[in-house]
Amino acid sequence: MSTFSVPGRGDVSANNQEIFDTLQKGLGMVPNLYAVMALSDNALDNYLAFQNAMV
Repeated sequence: MSTFSVPGRGDVSANNQEIFDTLQKGLGMVPNLYAVMALSDNALDNYLAFQNAMV
């Protein structure tokens, strides 16, 4: 079985660092799934926009 590391705030782009800060304020944490998505410059922002559009 393969393992992968979950990136921290310092491992992602400046835009995703801002999203991490927002998640930290709102949820008290950054879920691992979101952190892994943040390795892409666009995936996390697009996913959260999609998720919020469904509400």
